[in-house]
Amino acid sequence: MNQITTTSNTSTQNGRRGLRVSVLRAADGADYSAGGLSGRVTRVTLVGDLVDYYGGAVIAPDENAPAVRLIARAGMYGIAAPDLTRPDRVGPMASGAFIYSSDSRFRNLSAHLGCGGSAIPLHDRFETTEQYAALSNDY
Repeated sequence: MNQITTTSNTSTQNGRRGLRVSVLRAADGADYSAGGLSGRVTRVTLVGDLVDYYGGAVIAPDENAPAVRLIARAGMYGIAAPDLTRPDRVGPMASGAFIYSSDSRFRNLSAHLGCGGSAIPLHDRFETTEQYAALSNDY
C-alpha cells in the first residue's frame, strides 16, 4: 500500500483560485466514501501549480466545492486528494468517486497525469491506523 503524505497548500487558504469540476459517484446514489468529500459535495475545486500552469486558476474554493489538488504518482496514473495536512492519518484513500469536467483545461490536466484526458480518481478521505487495519484485513 502506497501511503501518500499530503501537505497543506497555504496559498489555497489565502485566496488561491482553481478549476471547478464535478464529482462522479455511483449511479445508484450510494455513498461509498466512508466520510470522504464525495459523500458531502458534488463539486470540488482543483488547485495547485499544475492547475495554474494550464490556466485553470479561475474560481476560489468554498464549502460547497472544497479545494483538492492533483498528485502525480511515479509509474501510475495521478489522483486528486483533499488539499490539507493529515500526518496522523493514512491516506488519502479511494472512495470509488472520480472527478471530471468537459473543460479543455481539465482534459489537459488529466492527460498530464496519465489519465488519458478523462476522469481522475478522487482519493477523498483519510483513515486512522485502526480504521485502516480494520478495513484492510483479509477476508
